[in-house]
Parts: sequence; structure tokens; C-alpha cells
Amino acid sequence: MDIHGLIDTASISLGSLFIKKYFREDLSGRPLEEHLDSLEVKLPKLSSDNWEGDHQVQASTLAGELDALFRIAQWKGKEFITIIYHHGASETPFDFGFKKIFPYTKQEIEANLILIRAPFHSSRKEYSENIVTLDNFLGMTATSVSLIEALILYLKGENCQDIVISGTSLGGYVSNFHHIFYNSADKYIPIMAGANFYDTLFESIYSRGVVETSLEEKEQLKKLLDFTDKFADCDNSNVFPLLASNDRIVRYDVQKESYGSCQVAKFDKGHVTGALAADEIRDHIFSNI
Repeated sequence: MDIHGLIDTASISLGSLFIKKYFREDLSGRPLEEHLDSLEVKLPKLSSDNWEGDHQVQASTLAGELDALFRIAQWKGKEFITIIYHHGASETPFDFGFKKIFPYTKQEIEANLILIRAPFHSSRKEYSENIVTLDNFLGMTATSVSLIEALILYLKGENCQDIVISGTSLGGYVSNFHHIFYNSADKYIPIMAGANFYDTLFESIYSRGVVETSLEEKEQLKKLLDFTDKFADCDNSNVFPLLASNDRIVRYDVQKESYGSCQVAKFDKGHVTGALAADEIRDHIFSNI
């Protein structure tokens, strides 16, 4: 195994010793479409003279009332491209990767920058205490997807143009799910994510941190979490994925296949080393907008 794969394996193995298993209370879950259809999210009123800052959001979901947040980190004007970015699962602080990919306080970045914080991501403890059921996990994911859609509708209502959705790992999956179910952004740039969420959670080394499943449960979970066919049914000409060739979590061969005929870029990294390769991620994003 290469060094990138070794780091992925060591990271998951070590994490599984200290973090309680995903879905340890209930493996059943309702389809993501059902979560999205029933979800209500309302944006707070933005100041007319200064949009920048953190904005709390309440969402009514099948998993209960959930808290999310969006941060308008930089607003340069309606005539600029707007990038909406989503973090990875259990990433705390939630802006860790965002600040490295978009070092807007240190160098000029010609774009409006918005960061989404998913429910359960105020701390690692909060995340661990809430990812006890698959339905909670799907409710969390659906909230992020719905929040992005609400932001896009608001921005378009304000005559903003050229909206790009991106994210790493979980954030990349959220980008793809928004594309599958709404496709209202101009471009999607998922990083180290695909359309087969099942494989990442239950077949990759990530499964070491997930409760054990029977063969029958795995069949049901695959139907629930593999979105390959739904992705294939979309016009994917506005999707520009980046996968890591040595990724042991979002496995390159599996996820490249999930993208079908979509053109996929790759870099010689694993999941952990890829997430830290901020310059390469930034170059990929800006080379496609």
C-alpha cells in the first residue's frame, strides 16, 4: 500500500478507537428524497448594506429541528462569481479546510465566498452524539442540500450571477446531491466525492467506524445510498469532479464509475493527504470557473 493509503488506514483505525460507531442505535433510514420533500428551511434576513458574517438557520426535518449555519466570508458584489462551499464530515472547526482553500484574508480572491456548516458540527462531541441513526445522518445531509437551494434562490432573486457549488468529502456529496435533485447552480465542483455514498460509508475502510451490518441490511442500504443511476439520469455537463487516485475512503475506481461519462480529474493523493492539498483543490476549482 502507498503512503497515502497508509495514512488513510491509520487515520480511520485510530479514529475508530476513540469515536463511537456511526448508526449504533438504528440503521434504518428514509430516502434522501423523502427528507428533502418534507424539509423546511428559512433564511434569516440579511442586512442590506453588509451581508458578511455568520447566519444561523433553523430547519424542520424528519429527524427533528436542526441547527445549521452559513457564513458569508467575503462579499465583493453581485457581479462576481459566488462560490458556496461545504466542509467534510466531522470536520471541526468546520472552516478548517475552507480557510486553507480560500485564504481570502491573505490574498486577493475574486469571488464571493460562502461556507455552509451542517447540523451537528459545532463540535466533534456533538457530531458523535447525533450520528447514532442513519435517519439523523440523512436529515443532516438533506438540511445542507436544502440550505444551499435556499441560498441559490435568494441570490438569484438579488440578481447574482454565476453560482458555483463545491465541497470536500461529505461536502462533495452534498454538492452532487444538490445537482441531482435541484441542479439550480451554474457549476458543481465536488472534491473527493462521488455518487455512490453507500460504498464510502459501508464498503471502504470508513466502514470500520460504522456499526456492523448484515448482508440483508447492506442490500437495503445500497438501494438507499447509491445514487449512481440518478446521477446518470442528469445532464452532467456542469459537473467537474476531482478524485484522489489513492483514496481509501472515497475509492477512486468506484466513484469514477459512479460518474459515468462525466469527465473526472484526479490527483495523486489519498483522502487525508488530499484534504490537506489546499493549493491543488483551489487550482482545480478556479480552473473550472
